[in-house]
Amino acid sequence: MTQCEMCGRNEAELSALIEDVELKVCQHCSKFGQILKKPTFAEAPKKRVVIDGPEIIVVENYAKLIKEKREDLGLMQEDFAKMLNEKLSTFQSIESGHLKPDIKFAEKMKKMFGLILTKEIKKADIKIEKSKTAGFTLGDFIKKN
Repeated sequence: MTQCEMCGRNEAELSALIEDVELKVCQHCSKFGQILKKPTFAEAPKKRVVIDGPEIIVVENYAKLIKEKREDLGLMQEDFAKMLNEKLSTFQSIESGHLKPDIKFAEKMKKMFGLILTKEIKKADIKIEKSKTAGFTLGDFIKKN
């Protein structure tokens, strides 16, 4: 970091035109003039990510299973939501299929009512490529020459 040419802080990141003079200034002092250049930071290249083991997801027919269980118990939505300590509106959205429940909710259903709403799927290796929008880096310059 360089020092702000107005106040001396070690936070000068911007170039600003202040009284017809271009200065390196901090964010605070930039309000006294017109910002010419904002700092640009190159994105770090993303690395390959390998996920081991299965992933747990909520089954696709969760809404039907929840509704059937509630009706089998002879409960109204309000009563079922209270038993789960969930808001009625949230429970209604889940039961209607408009809101997919999280794993925590699914575990609560399994513990309280024996209803299994999750399944395991095998996860393959995931490769994440370097972003094409990353700025020109020193490494790119060296590769070209």
